[in-house]
Amino acid sequence: MRNLPKDKVKKVKKLLPQIQNVNKIDLNNNTKTIYSLANQKCEGDFNWASTVNQLDLKVHQESLDVELQSAQQSTRAHKIYQASGLKSSLHGNIYQLKLLMLFLKRGMNKGYNFHLATEWDMAEKFDDLVFRYTDNQGQTKYRFLQAKHKQDEDRRITIGDLLTTNKNGEFNLEKYFISYLKIKNNQSFQDGDIQDLIICTNIGFDLDSSLPTQFNEIKSGKNKEKKISVEEITGNDDFFKKSDGGTRYKLQANNNLIMHLKQGSEAQKAIQAKNIQNNVDTEINNFLKKLTFAVNQPNELKLSNIISHEVGEEFKLFDADLVTDNFLKEMLDWIKQKEGTFLTIEDCRQFFEFAERKVSSLKIIGLTSRYSKKLKQYNINFKSTQLVEIRNFLNQKQKQVLNLKSQHNTKLNAIRVNQFLVNNNLYKAEDSYIFLPLNHLLLLKNKALDAFGAQDHKNLLIVECKKEVNNVFGLYSSLINIIKNNTDKKVILITRNGNSFADKFEKNSAIKGKYQERSVSVNSLDDLKSESRKKILNKTVNFQGNETSLSNLINNNQKHLINEEVLAQLIDNNEIRVGSMAPKLTGIDKECYIERKFNRKGGENIEVITDKVAIIVVKSGMGKSVVLTHLAEQEKINNPSLWVIKINLVEHIQALSEENFDDYNKSKAIDFLSRIIGLSTALEKSLFTDSFNYVDKVALFFDGFNEVSSTSRSNAIKLFVALRETQLKRLWIITRNYTCDELANGLDIDSLYELNPLSKNEQKEFLKKFFQNYLNHKNYIIDKTRLENCIQEFFRTFTSGTNINEDFLSVPLQLQIVAELLQNKFEEFYNGNQGSSLFDGFNLTKFYDGFIKCKFDEYSSQQEGYITPSNKLSFDEFLKQRQFLAFYALFGEKETESLFPEKIDKIKSLIVEMEKGNGCVGIVDRIIDGKPNFVHFTFAEYLVAKKFFDIFLKQRDQLPTLKSKASTGLKVKYLESKQKKLKKFFKKQYFSSNRVGIRIFFDHIAAKDSLLHIAVLNNNNDKIVKLLDNNIVDVNIKDTFGRIALHLAITYHYFDIVETLTKYGADQSIKDELFI
Repeated sequence: MRNLPKDKVKKVKKLLPQIQNVNKIDLNNNTKTIYSLANQKCEGDFNWASTVNQLDLKVHQESLDVELQSAQQSTRAHKIYQASGLKSSLHGNIYQLKLLMLFLKRGMNKGYNFHLATEWDMAEKFDDLVFRYTDNQGQTKYRFLQAKHKQDEDRRITIGDLLTTNKNGEFNLEKYFISYLKIKNNQSFQDGDIQDLIICTNIGFDLDSSLPTQFNEIKSGKNKEKKISVEEITGNDDFFKKSDGGTRYKLQANNNLIMHLKQGSEAQKAIQAKNIQNNVDTEINNFLKKLTFAVNQPNELKLSNIISHEVGEEFKLFDADLVTDNFLKEMLDWIKQKEGTFLTIEDCRQFFEFAERKVSSLKIIGLTSRYSKKLKQYNINFKSTQLVEIRNFLNQKQKQVLNLKSQHNTKLNAIRVNQFLVNNNLYKAEDSYIFLPLNHLLLLKNKALDAFGAQDHKNLLIVECKKEVNNVFGLYSSLINIIKNNTDKKVILITRNGNSFADKFEKNSAIKGKYQERSVSVNSLDDLKSESRKKILNKTVNFQGNETSLSNLINNNQKHLINEEVLAQLIDNNEIRVGSMAPKLTGIDKECYIERKFNRKGGENIEVITDKVAIIVVKSGMGKSVVLTHLAEQEKINNPSLWVIKINLVEHIQALSEENFDDYNKSKAIDFLSRIIGLSTALEKSLFTDSFNYVDKVALFFDGFNEVSSTSRSNAIKLFVALRETQLKRLWIITRNYTCDELANGLDIDSLYELNPLSKNEQKEFLKKFFQNYLNHKNYIIDKTRLENCIQEFFRTFTSGTNINEDFLSVPLQLQIVAELLQNKFEEFYNGNQGSSLFDGFNLTKFYDGFIKCKFDEYSSQQEGYITPSNKLSFDEFLKQRQFLAFYALFGEKETESLFPEKIDKIKSLIVEMEKGNGCVGIVDRIIDGKPNFVHFTFAEYLVAKKFFDIFLKQRDQLPTLKSKASTGLKVKYLESKQKKLKKFFKKQYFSSNRVGIRIFFDHIAAKDSLLHIAVLNNNNDKIVKLLDNNIVDVNIKDTFGRIALHLAITYHYFDIVETLTKYGADQSIKDELFI
């Protein structure tokens, strides 16, 4: 191998200290290192070998292996070859080009009056960029720039790079000093001052990490131990922003720098040529003041992003690559010119104004294309007959403005226009028309008007006016001017009737004869092409809470229901709801429902009603609303495409009273139903109305007939008669027995079905479901046998433990309330605590309290929304009203007035109101012959007993206090007289064989929670023995009115209990304080 020349060896030795990684591999030379190249090329040369040995490569072998392995993996993916020429130089040219772009853009942003040049020979080594501008003080200044882009960004500029004598050294200070002298004395630049001489690079200085203003010293060679310091420039610069990254420095003048620049052979020639020998130090200092190193600046890739970002801000674009690429092309064309020309701010403005027009045009094209695509995605295609008006307008020259009007929605006309344009060869080009909603057009008004007004293209503007918009006069005026000055321009307005924007065109005399209006409507699904019809009919809709296709709701004869308004709603909604939720049982009503039987008028028992029109008669507490909901729900299950509507007339009293059905008009009746069931969309209304023309499309279930006034009932009957004449499948009305004749006579039918009470087996089935549901919620694993046994025990002990007849439980509401009262007790019993009866401690009053509270809640919910809050009854007021009504029902007007003279007028007024249908809820269900009729006579007895209890308790507590006050003597006498009268009357009723219920209820109320008194009242001697044996209670414990259990046992003739109580020490000398 040949030996390397000594000067090359010397140069390598000089470079070695500057190499950061001596093991760096050359990917273009088979991944060789310095060491391997040396051995390959200069094997046997002593000078070279000794130099290479200084590297001590063995120390770095491990890192070399890793780097080599990584390089080998990379070369597997991309085959590498040696490269030079354009590949090694083009990046620098691109860097220079992008710096020119940046200066041009930022110079324009600042508004400078400038001239930009490149490769200007007069600028010597600073010829990459020359920026001549006038500052704010009117001074002309020059900025000269030399660009140095490095692909290896790890490289650093060293003292050696600055002080090199190599003429080709990229950072040779001597050659830049000489350039400064030439520029300073060049006549081309005498009209202004040199602001700075910039060396711009993407690499940094080799500064001392411990002293960042000082270069690292060179340890050997000619520049050994020379020092160069730098000063960071911290001020703002319009062209080198801090946000770009990078730092700007000036070199601090010192003897090393000054002597280097004075002694350089080329510098001496320049000094002599300029005859500045006596002033050289000043010139060097001036040069160093002007010289700026902009280091660690963005590389050419980052520079692209900065330029693109700033261009994007200019045009309000998120992605400005299109404009930036055009900018780059324009700059390249400028650089390629044979003779150098200056770029000025005017050139820059012209480019960006042109670019803005192009961007605006592209925005308009993009928005038009996007809107067209959006309309096309509806996949609605009209038959050609629906496009005739559009075709005629575009084909005739006389008309320039077409207003396509619609009554309901602009969407379909927009789809029509788009369909025509997409399929018309004249409008295939994306820039052949503008199609935008009005609100978008107003946002882009100037850009859109410029594009539409241009002579070369865009002769058609389509504006969809979805809503009324203010501030449109400017747009309107501009469009009028464009139309007047160019007969080829056409405008299509897509509006709803009465649109103010369109009205301006219609009323403008300047375009009289050029404006026309047309209305195009869908009259049936047949106006669509077959594929579009299928799409619409296959559309999923939510019909009364269930998903189904529209085709299941519309037959071939109902295609006309899909008109313009309905079709617009069908294509516009994500979810289409038709009708409110179908009736469904929920909660405990669903879990425990028992299939009920009916008794047809005439005596026949049936399970299924099949009549088109039927009246279902139900007694109070029999579950009227629950049964009707169940019947409606079953109808829906059997026929999902059926309209199933359950209406409670009580909820629509006002609407019913305001309507007049005297003419029995079917259309009026159907419209009334449509309103009260809350149908709002055109599709719902048209489907519901038309369904009455077809068999098996509608089933109506009415509740609350017996709860409204006689006037409302009369109106409801007329409504039913009108509906009966339609093709509906069901018209079933559920009511109480006291209004069934009125209803049957009004409808002239004998299809009456009475809901039967629960049989013994049905009661057991209900309880089985109820308690199983209760235990399931408590996470029990149900033992069916045990559950059956517990329910049998329930029935066995019910009558003996409560003094209530067995038929009491045949009423579902009463059975449910008893079950709810006993559910905790039932759980204990089910768990094995079967030593006592289920009804131990059962206080009958709790049932009646619960029942009345249930009915009050029902009353309150019915009154919600119909009366003001100030007129709403509290529970106490509700209870008092029913108590006085109970007195009136049991004892008549005369006796009631005798006992409560101050209340009789209010009682009678309340009865009159109830006769009108107001307030008859559950407990008092009607007025018969002027008397309140209670659902069960025991409720009247309970309410009378409760009233007596309240009166006696109040008197007992008040009289002692009043007697202690001397001033209340008359009042005491009055109260004592009244108390005597009431007690006399009460005593008579208490011991009457006809009013046993009053006695039982009163004693239960007075007993409160006394287990011993309740056991006596329940005739449970075993319980009494257990209580006394275990000392749970005192045998002489008193109830509210001072009576011990012995008093009750004697009253009820429970002589075995009398014996037991006496045995356990009952004190026979204690007096019954109630009747003292």
